Amino acid sequence: MQQLSPTSQSRILIVGYGDLGKKIANALVLDPRIDAIGVTSRSDELSVRDSNLLRFTAMNHGYPGEVSGHVLDLEDTASAVDVLDRFEPTMVVNCASVQSWRRLTELPSALYQELDEAQFGPWLPMHLAPARALGEAVRAHGGSPVVVNCAFPDAVGPVLTPSGLAPTIGGGNVANVVPALTWSASKVLGLPAGELQVRLVAQHYYSHRLPRAGDAGDAPAAVEIRHGGRILDISEQLEAIQLGVSTFCRRTGGIDGQSLTASSVLSVLRAFLSDRPRLVHAPAPGGLPGGYPVLASRSGFELSLPEGLTEAEAISINQQGQYADGVQAIDPATGAATIRADKLEILERHFKVNHDPIEPSTAWQRAHEMHDAFSALQLARSAA
Repeated sequence: MQQLSPTSQSRILIVGYGDLGKKIANALVLDPRIDAIGVTSRSDELSVRDSNLLRFTAMNHGYPGEVSGHVLDLEDTASAVDVLDRFEPTMVVNCASVQSWRRLTELPSALYQELDEAQFGPWLPMHLAPARALGEAVRAHGGSPVVVNCAFPDAVGPVLTPSGLAPTIGGGNVANVVPALTWSASKVLGLPAGELQVRLVAQHYYSHRLPRAGDAGDAPAAVEIRHGGRILDISEQLEAIQLGVSTFCRRTGGIDGQSLTASSVLSVLRAFLSDRPRLVHAPAPGGLPGGYPVLASRSGFELSLPEGLTEAEAISINQQGQYADGVQAIDPATGAATIRADKLEILERHFKVNHDPIEPSTAWQRAHEMHDAFSALQLARSAA
C-alpha cells in the first residue's frame, strides 16, 4: 500500500484551469469537507475573473470554504513554487497541457480521423512538459501534497517515475469507461446496475476505442464483474457487453463529454477525503503504466485487481495497451519514451515530427516544436 500523510485540512489547487479544471472546481464547491480551492492562470486578469466566478458560484451553493486565484506559469518554476508555498495545498490537480486533445477535433473530419489513427502516444510531449515542471515545483516546495494528474497520466506517470517526479496518481481514462461497462453489463446480464461492481485493468487506448468501436482493438484488457460479491463468469457475454458500450450506451463526447472525465477525477479526490477505502479506477497509481482498480482513502491506496490477476500481469496488459496507443517503450532507467515510427509517419504526412526518443528533460522543447508544427497545419487548413 502506498501511504499518504492525512492532514486535518483539505486544500485543493487546480493547475491548468481550462474546461476540465472548471468542471472539477464547480463540483468541488458542493463539498463542505474541502477547506480551500485554488485556481490558477498565467494571466493576472484571468486569475481574478476565474476565481471570482468560482467564488460567487460557491457562495450561491453555500460553500463555506476559501476560494482563491493565483498566477502560475509552469515554464517559470519560481512562480509555481511561490504559489505552492503560499497556498500550501494538500492535493494538486494537474489539468495543464501545452495543447488540448480537442485541437485535433477542430480539423476537417477526414483529416481528424486520419491523424487519430496515430493514437495518443505521439502527442506525449504536450502533456509531459507541464506535468514534469509541476513535479519539479512540488519537489522544490518541499511539501507532500497528493498530485492527481489528468494529462495523459497513463504514459506521463511511468516516464517521470525514474526521476522521482511522477504524480501520485492519475484521473480519467480507465475510469471513464467503467460506468458504461457497468450499465451495458446490467442490460446484457439482466441484473441491476447498482448491484454490479466492475474491476477493469486497461490503458487509455481501450477507454478511447471502446465507446467508438465496441471492442478492445489491438490492446488487451482485464474485465471482472461481481454481483453481490460473487465473481460472474462473463466469458460468453463479454463481447456483447463491450459492444453495448458503443451502441445502446453511446454518449455525447467532445467538450461536453469532459463532464464524465471530471467525475472520474472527482471520484479519486473524494476517495482521498474518505476515512474508509473506496474502490475507484485510476491511471498511473504510483507511476505505473496504464489504468487499474484501486482502493483509496485519506491514508493511502493500493491496487485491487481482478481475482487471480497479479500486478505483473496487470502491468503487462497496460504495456501492451501502451504499444497500441503509439508508445513503443519507456526506458525504466531514464524515462525516455520511444514513439512507434509507424504512428509518427501518419502525422508526418501533414507536418514535421521528431522521431528521436522523448527525453523528459527536453519535454518543453519537444512540446513547442510539435505545437508550432500543428498550428501551422491548422492555419493552412483554415485558410484553404
